Amino acid sequence: MALIKYSFRPGVDRTGTRYTAEGTWYETDKVRFRFGYAEIIGGWQAASQATVRGVPRIAIGFASLAQVKYLGVGTNSQLAVWQGGSFYDITPVRASAVLTSAVSTQTNSRRVLVSAASHGITTNDYAAITTPATIGGNIFMASVYRASVVNVNSFAVDVSVSAAATSAGAGTSVTVNYLLATGASSGITGFGWGAGTWGFSTWNTARSTGGVAQGPIVWSLDAWGEDLLACPGNGSKFYIWRESGGIGARASVVAGAPSATNAFFITDERHVMALATNPDGTQQDQLLIRWCSQENYNDWTASATNTAGDYRLTEGTRIMGGGRSKGENVIFTDNALYTAQFQGPPFTFGFQQQGSGCGLIAQNAFQVVNGIAYWMSTSGFFRYNGRVERLFSTVQHYVFDAPSSDNVGINFAQAAKIISGINREFNEIWWFYPDASSSENNRYVIYNYLENTWAIGTLERTAWFDGAPFDRPFGMDSAGMLYYHETGNAADVSALSTTLLSGDFDLEDGDQIIFMSRIVPDYDLDGEMQLFINTRKYNNSPVITKGPFLVSADTPKVSMRARGRTCSLEIYTSATDTFYRIGSFRFDLQPDGYQ
Repeated sequence: MALIKYSFRPGVDRTGTRYTAEGTWYETDKVRFRFGYAEIIGGWQAASQATVRGVPRIAIGFASLAQVKYLGVGTNSQLAVWQGGSFYDITPVRASAVLTSAVSTQTNSRRVLVSAASHGITTNDYAAITTPATIGGNIFMASVYRASVVNVNSFAVDVSVSAAATSAGAGTSVTVNYLLATGASSGITGFGWGAGTWGFSTWNTARSTGGVAQGPIVWSLDAWGEDLLACPGNGSKFYIWRESGGIGARASVVAGAPSATNAFFITDERHVMALATNPDGTQQDQLLIRWCSQENYNDWTASATNTAGDYRLTEGTRIMGGGRSKGENVIFTDNALYTAQFQGPPFTFGFQQQGSGCGLIAQNAFQVVNGIAYWMSTSGFFRYNGRVERLFSTVQHYVFDAPSSDNVGINFAQAAKIISGINREFNEIWWFYPDASSSENNRYVIYNYLENTWAIGTLERTAWFDGAPFDRPFGMDSAGMLYYHETGNAADVSALSTTLLSGDFDLEDGDQIIFMSRIVPDYDLDGEMQLFINTRKYNNSPVITKGPFLVSADTPKVSMRARGRTCSLEIYTSATDTFYRIGSFRFDLQPDGYQ
């Protein structure tokens, strides 16, 4: 017998089969690679028990001049700021009305009927309603309510208590503020020309499942000093929330800005750059960029005395997103990358196409780290560091190929929901995406940009932020819950379950069956983990699994009996507050014949 040492290279390799992944890892979940070794990711905990309305798609941090920290959040039905452990509704008001004798109740019913001519509400929109006195004997309305349409001239809302009496048209006046309409939380599929992203299918091929006719609401948010500039996308207006107004104030429309914009960002020189927008008073152009005059988000009409302007891109069918980079700005269409450099008057910005066939898959599917842009396209991962480069990804097939026994694929009909996030402490970029069986982001890819390693796993996150003024990452799920990440080793109040599976490796070169009697593990371990050994006689023969073997910090060896030509190592954890970092393992092996 002899103890044979096996070391595993960092990263997941799904470029081939389990056998071609010999010497590395084949499957991970809640595991990252750092300093060349596999370890459990940090845990998370709820930042508060409060949630936002709707599904969050973006979160950004900013601070007031007095260093009050805020997190801005955009969902399909709400714009909110999180501060001091609570969410505050800053959703803009689209219209207001003071109604006379308009509120009716029924005894023992929580439903209140509001009569409002041509209210323009659709079911699941929200309205802030205030009554000057109680109605129905015991109901005082002074909150935001979800509306149900009765007809074009009336709608109903549900309150928290049942009316003590029936009242018809009660109250002298009621103030109703109609909030920004609730938008789609998922992509709406359609067929025909334009129904789908670039590369969704092949030319002149019938779409059996349809493409995306209209995407979900995905806000753009950016800090204008201590204020929050916002646009809900899908051809919308701009809004501004002024910190000086307090957390009880709502965002208001930016009157001078374009009226139909999909996305925006603010340049280092303090120009708001509107993407896929409309010229003054005309139809939205999916390839048009406009920017305001420097330091003035209300001034968008170019003149000899300002720096406002516009530029139309040429490649692609629509602009997907963009942002600041080092010394320039990056702007993505669905098929190309452009850069915009500040030049000053008279043209303000100079534009240059940097790459083709590398479009952005979703508005928030890119990050800029140390002046290098990284993004997910419809066909792979890319970076721009002065030139466009396709990243060689060892999980490319797993993510992008059609679903199979070895690949999960992407639900391209919901690709607009894909987000990326930085985890600065660990030099990582995370992409959260919906796999082919899911309508929400349920999986992730991690790319360690310093060590050039990839990891995969499952986790629902629809929004992510890591950066100033906060000292740790925030993640949000589709239920609107906000979490601190990289804190402890638990999944909020539950155990952080993890998976780590190696590729199949030869126990010994040659044709003999090998007998394994002992494993000497090498790890840093706080808690306990379960160890499995999977052996095969041939690459495609049935797997014989031995285990689980419970391993703790003081386990010197694992005694067992297994036979095979190839083997894979499998590690699971399901206990609360467990951490491990895996080193090299040694196996006690001896030849055991040919059958």
